[in-house]
Amino acid sequence: MTSSSPLGRALPWLLPLLALVATTWPLPLHPAGRLLGAPEIEAVEHLWTLCLGSRDGPLVIDTELASFPLGYRWVLADPLNLVFFAPVAWLLAPLTQAAPVVAFHAVQVANLLLAAATAVLAGRLLLGERAAPAWATATLALAAPTLAGPLVTGMTEASALWTAPLAALLLRPAAERGGAWVPAALGAAVAAGWAGPYAALYAALLAPLVLLSLLPTLRAAPGRTLLRLGLVLLPALALVAPVGWAVATQRGEGLPGAASMLPQVLAAPELPQSRALGADPLAVVLPLSSAPPSLLSATWLTSAGLLLGLATMVGRARRAPLHLSLFLWAAVLGLGVYLQLGTHLPRVADRLLLLPAGLLSLVFEPLGRAARWHRVLVVAAILLAPATAAALRALAARAPRPERVLPALVVLLAVEGLVGSTLPWPRPTQDALLPPLYAALDRPGAIIAIPKQAQRVEGLARSPSRALLWQVQHGRPFAEKPMYQKTEPTLHALRDAIRVAALRGDPARAARARGELAALGYAWIVHHDEPGNSVRADQLRAVLGPPDVEVDGGLAWRLR
Repeated sequence: MTSSSPLGRALPWLLPLLALVATTWPLPLHPAGRLLGAPEIEAVEHLWTLCLGSRDGPLVIDTELASFPLGYRWVLADPLNLVFFAPVAWLLAPLTQAAPVVAFHAVQVANLLLAAATAVLAGRLLLGERAAPAWATATLALAAPTLAGPLVTGMTEASALWTAPLAALLLRPAAERGGAWVPAALGAAVAAGWAGPYAALYAALLAPLVLLSLLPTLRAAPGRTLLRLGLVLLPALALVAPVGWAVATQRGEGLPGAASMLPQVLAAPELPQSRALGADPLAVVLPLSSAPPSLLSATWLTSAGLLLGLATMVGRARRAPLHLSLFLWAAVLGLGVYLQLGTHLPRVADRLLLLPAGLLSLVFEPLGRAARWHRVLVVAAILLAPATAAALRALAARAPRPERVLPALVVLLAVEGLVGSTLPWPRPTQDALLPPLYAALDRPGAIIAIPKQAQRVEGLARSPSRALLWQVQHGRPFAEKPMYQKTEPTLHALRDAIRVAALRGDPARAARARGELAALGYAWIVHHDEPGNSVRADQLRAVLGPPDVEVDGGLAWRLR
């Protein structure tokens, strides 16, 4: 399909590179100075937990860096991503304080590339000689809207979902051919388990279809086939058991994954937060901005790409049904617990129409803990990419110059995926630069911010994003606690005492709180001059005295 010259063969490989640059734009402009991800969602929190995981993990994290000195406990949802995060952070640490920010971006880029590689392998395994050139499949995968969702949300456990189709697909060649395919399948299964509960769950839900496709092989050579499958599945279960144990038993009450979300979803299915766990079938086919909520996820599989890919899979279904069945199963699971059509929730006898994900969650309670079913559409997109690329290859073959037509068709569909999605593009980012105040602090020790550095969205207090983002760079313990958790009562009371003292002009009250903070081991009180602060710098000066450090609008008082 391409020119026989070395240059002609190499040029199409520029397309995956361009797709990677485009889908992550504007990340290439400032990989260290800005953090990729919408400020109001969870990019900072996932950067922070990966940083803690590389320091105190990889699974159950106990640290005094947060809620100092009482400590903080967390279970890392995606320990596989430490494989990408930790080496980059370690190598760059001597060169820049922004090493963790760059490492977070490395996690996102590495997962995108591996998702594209998985799509290419899926094409080879499911389509054989009909598969399109690897660059065509990779380009379409990198431009898939659903794969870009984690770039906006920052939820890195969704970035590694390529491990689910990879683990399921490799079961077949491992059972049929043996040899190097067995350790490859074992490695993929372990990777899916360590990628987190979502990837492990999706791999487990895809695996039965792959095993059904092995029935002819099982009849022909039952002993050998079962032995090979056992060599993959039994060690994999043992190696991923620590992740399952940590997620199932070590998460605190009220945190994601600690209990099934199904009861609350079914009790209020009309709420946006319930509907966002699944997908409107129309939003899977069309880029509907009304899909709730468009900022959190992309559920569109691209319109032209979906039609062309389905044509390829349906055309081969009689002789090779696995590709179509895997794709349809992933797409149906991605619709979530119950059927939703636009703003309407269809009911029969006043009961919601439960979909397979809902029925399975009713039967097996732990499935309700991983309730973000729209994420299975990432798997569907990875399976769709090679089918769409094969359709484009077949169309281009009819043209007089197929080596020119195929790249043009691939670019057209990639552009459809990039600019037609409901996700914002260019991707949202936030300032990641560490304020110079922290470099000016001349003593080590924990810090407490007055007032609390919290991100607010539509009037609702969220986690202290800026404090977390700065901490991964300055490395000092602080009083904050991230996602879904309130500051410890003792620390909250002491911070509030200083805040109230500043507002009322009460130096004695501030002095008492200051002494108690020092006794707990805190070294600094910090204040940043920002719009919306409930306490002004001059009010703090009046009760705490002149600051010991003042740099670019940042103030700090020594406690000991």
